[in-house]
Amino acid sequence: MSQPPNLTQSGHAVAIDSQSTGTTSARLVAVRLKSANRNIFRALLSLASANLLSRMMGMVLLLVVTTIYGQGAELDAYYVASVVALLLPDLLSGSIESSIIPVYTKARLKGKEYASRLISTVFFLFIIGLIVCTGIMLLLRQPLIFLWGPGLKETTSQLAVSLAPWIFPVIITSTLSGYIECLVNAEGQFGWAAYSRLLVPITTALFIVIGNKQYGIVMYCVGYLTGTTFQLVITMIRLFQTKIRLIPVIDLRMQELPEIWQTAWPALVGALISQAAPYFDMLFSSFIPHEGSVAALKNAEKLVGVFTGVIFTSVGRAALPYLSRQAAIKDMKAFKETLRLYLWGLGIAVTVLSLIMIVLATPIVQLLFQRGRFHTEDTALTANILIGFAIGLTPMAFGFTVSRAFSALQKTRVLLMMTTINIILNALFDAVFSFFWQSFGIALATSAYYFVSMFILLITLRRMIGPLHLFQPPKQILTVLLKLGLGPYYDLWREWREENGMGRSQLLRQVFKIGAAMVAFGAGIVGTVTNSKLAISAAFGSIVLMFLMQSPYILLLSWVGLDALIGSTIQIFNGHNLLSGLTFPTLALMLVTPIKPAFRWMPPLAILTAYVLWMLPGLPFIRVSISEFMTMWLVHLACIAVPILMMHHINTRKRMLLLVDGILAMTVFISLYGIYGYFTHTDGHYDNEIAGLFRAGSIFAAPPTLALFEALTIPLAIYRLFTLKTWPTRLLGGIVLGLMLAGLGVTFTRTTLGSVAVSIFLMLMLLPYKKLRVWLLGGAVVLFILALIVTSALNIPVFERFFSSDIFTLNGRTYLWQAVLEHFNPAAIFGEGLYSSNILLIEQPVSIGAGIVDNAPHNVFLESMYDHGFIGLTILLLLMISLPWTMIRRMRYASPEHRLVLAMGVAVFFNVFVHAFVITVMWSQQVSIYIWMILALPFLPYWNQISRPQSVEAMEVTHA
Repeated sequence: MSQPPNLTQSGHAVAIDSQSTGTTSARLVAVRLKSANRNIFRALLSLASANLLSRMMGMVLLLVVTTIYGQGAELDAYYVASVVALLLPDLLSGSIESSIIPVYTKARLKGKEYASRLISTVFFLFIIGLIVCTGIMLLLRQPLIFLWGPGLKETTSQLAVSLAPWIFPVIITSTLSGYIECLVNAEGQFGWAAYSRLLVPITTALFIVIGNKQYGIVMYCVGYLTGTTFQLVITMIRLFQTKIRLIPVIDLRMQELPEIWQTAWPALVGALISQAAPYFDMLFSSFIPHEGSVAALKNAEKLVGVFTGVIFTSVGRAALPYLSRQAAIKDMKAFKETLRLYLWGLGIAVTVLSLIMIVLATPIVQLLFQRGRFHTEDTALTANILIGFAIGLTPMAFGFTVSRAFSALQKTRVLLMMTTINIILNALFDAVFSFFWQSFGIALATSAYYFVSMFILLITLRRMIGPLHLFQPPKQILTVLLKLGLGPYYDLWREWREENGMGRSQLLRQVFKIGAAMVAFGAGIVGTVTNSKLAISAAFGSIVLMFLMQSPYILLLSWVGLDALIGSTIQIFNGHNLLSGLTFPTLALMLVTPIKPAFRWMPPLAILTAYVLWMLPGLPFIRVSISEFMTMWLVHLACIAVPILMMHHINTRKRMLLLVDGILAMTVFISLYGIYGYFTHTDGHYDNEIAGLFRAGSIFAAPPTLALFEALTIPLAIYRLFTLKTWPTRLLGGIVLGLMLAGLGVTFTRTTLGSVAVSIFLMLMLLPYKKLRVWLLGGAVVLFILALIVTSALNIPVFERFFSSDIFTLNGRTYLWQAVLEHFNPAAIFGEGLYSSNILLIEQPVSIGAGIVDNAPHNVFLESMYDHGFIGLTILLLLMISLPWTMIRRMRYASPEHRLVLAMGVAVFFNVFVHAFVITVMWSQQVSIYIWMILALPFLPYWNQISRPQSVEAMEVTHA
């Protein structure tokens, strides 16, 4: 690798570069790169100047709006209605730009007539589709407004609904303007289309000033609609001047249409997912009790938009056509040079701008807005939100520019993946940060997920096209440094780096370490000032978290040893943030753990992911607090993350058996605790039908939960018993199995006693050897007879509950099911929200005879249907079908021990499936992780590494 040029010497960087390029092809690359950079720079000037004027006029409009309307409920209503209206244009703008320009650039080579036919077909298809979508949204305006602002007051929500007919037609005019502007930009004409945006704020401001007194906030909507209409007319005039004509034709046979769709749909879906980010911002801000919080958030966004629109939006739009051409001719060297130059330029400019905005946030807001109905309290709120957004300006600029590089490479599926990750991060950060810092926390959450997104995008792009050399300054930047007199400082830094052996990777590592130390230092100062005890706990906890993230296998064992105890009757494990300490590193590791291979190894995991993600659209309808929802939802998310970690870190038989032993050890402890509780009549309850019958619940204090836990681990204990090779260890394994059966027995749970018996029979029938099946079946019969003798001798009424009077109502469960079905609304597509069925039975208790039956639906399928709608129920049913189907199919090609594990998995699934009809604790934090840990064991990639003969030999030794 050539050394960086010495800027203090004559000749500068250009001369040294010319010496190092001695071939004609290299000179041609330099000429093409220089030409592209010059064209991009010209386009950039045109776009930046137009955007600057447009944003300045936007600020004038914002001054008019805040002066006349202030920052209250009236403006909240407008912003909610306008966000719903601009949803579709925002969705289509990115997909149009990333799909139309590359395809149109190729079609343009076939002639203007052919290109005109293509763009006309797309144009008229857009018109038809937009008219239909606008009509549907007008019909559904009331639920749409509620979906985006569920926390608004009723009067504010109704005002937003009344504004919808005046603002929703913007969908048509704004989308078509964006489409025509992309075509004009593809022709290399940037000026007219960019300057036409000035018409929107100018027209809107005029309408507000003229008609506000008579029509109020409605004039804001009418002015915006009129302005976008004027913009559409101007852009179409400019398109005609380029001699590209729109002809009345729809030719569905054009070969470019499938290519446009293939490129557009990932970007469209990605944009749809990305819209969840502002949706969550709006959602969480609507729940903030301060009136005008939505308006403050939107005002700060618009203020930040002045800078983002002028700087990196202009860079992205100007560079995309040229990056697309360089990608089309596969000139990756020029592609990387162009991208690196503008990333450096953006990084420097936006970082300086970000620091200025953070320092001068309050004076900026005070100078611009504080007049009329905009008061001092509004200034403080808006300034804090502005600081939160300004922190993330630099990573936002990087992410925006790199995403254009993926669009130029036509790798829009990467953007789809990134938007999915971003929405999860944004929802998580919004929930956490808004809880502590309200409106400022929402803005800070946006900045936080931009940082994460930036690193993921850069790493992905590097893997696709090779090293980007981002830490090597471009020669244009070095030339600017020389002209500014900063060349000697760069030379000193380069010499220090060479003397200390500081390469790029070492430098990057040091930057990360310094950044992490600064963050920890700042957090320590804040924590010490606010709560010293909490700061000490956080400091100790951070050490533990870092250790767990460094050792994922230890993290898995920690889940095994602690999860069931959290929330139990043993108080020492409660109130110490243990669940957060397990969940945070688990989810954090998902950012660096390959997820796609885990879905390939365990296909049902992908369906489980879909089910958990489907819970998010029901967030506006939840009847619990946001913090409670996030706690429950993150537990569901951990049920996905833990099996993924198992796929990657349990890669040997020793590790697998140690994990199994840990689960069995936890079960033995729980069983002994339950047996102790049975004899001391603690941690359980007396049966309602049989007098004096005490049912143990162990650490769960609930017999059905204890019974389900035993049902999960009894098949696992049978598998482990088969793997033991010496008689002492087999004797110990038999004792463990006996304790677990005894722990199950003292629950007197009818459903579990029956399901465990059937599941053991299923497991025995699926074993690889006929003699082994017969031997074990005989042993099970003998064990059953011994259990009958012992229970009869001790006068334990195990089987009397099967003949009690509540058998026909399943202990009153049918009454609960009837209550849930009576209140079920089939029209609720997203359901009533997570945990809503429980809230229903709490608010409207079902009682028979002596008192209340229960406050849970006691049926996972009914719970899913009520909470998540028919779609959620369908996904859950697919999950229940895919699990046994996948395990049984793999038995055909499995080794003997693997088949034994698969049989164990089928038995465990059978117990889970049966219990899904009578209890809902399978999704509880204390049980759900163990379910998915055990069900993940048959799908471990370890089984693909062992050979068939070795497994046969091992099994023969085991059962000899």
